[in-house]
Amino acid sequence: MIDPVCPESTLPWLTDTLPTGAPAVLPPDARAELVTLPEIDAPSLLLARHFTVGRTSPVSLIVIHTAEVDCRVGAAAAVARYFAGPTAPQASAHYVVGPELVVQCVRESDTAWHAPGANPRAIGIELTARATWSAEQWAAPEVEAMLARAAGVVAGICRRHGVPLEHIEAEALRMGVSGIPGHVDVSQAFHKSDHFDPGPHFPWAHFLVLVRAS
Repeated sequence: MIDPVCPESTLPWLTDTLPTGAPAVLPPDARAELVTLPEIDAPSLLLARHFTVGRTSPVSLIVIHTAEVDCRVGAAAAVARYFAGPTAPQASAHYVVGPELVVQCVRESDTAWHAPGANPRAIGIELTARATWSAEQWAAPEVEAMLARAAGVVAGICRRHGVPLEHIEAEALRMGVSGIPGHVDVSQAFHKSDHFDPGPHFPWAHFLVLVRAS
């Protein structure tokens, strides 16, 4: 769940235009198209409208978010286009992950606006999922495909930046420990947000197994 700099916003047009079984409906005034990079399994690239160029701290955190959309083909592209479009919130994430696609919206060398209190040293990952999901919903086949794709992204970031493959919570964040928190952990650590994603039933143990295997 993104944390705008301005009043909080979710993705209302996405939830309105992604009924069950329907393809993503993309806003007609998005400023750019996805650019598919040539490398095998590389993410597509569509830069967000709002982010800070450069960093003030080295990357030591990977924050897991849910974009509050259903997990289906087309959802990641739709979220990325929302970040890039003229009506984008004052928020962004480095990567958006769906069951079939990864889109990079902010370069890792730049600072996305996604988790106040942690942004300078964090990379933000938006999953096409909902924080209110049950354990059964997190186990759905399309969600498992999305988690496996996200695990590969996280594993690569960990290797590039030396981030430990460990889930960390609020107390560790306040102590400056490196690792992989959820947005909820950042919210509880720094009290600059009330977001609770990826939610109480997010399968942390399973996800970290996937990351370590990637």
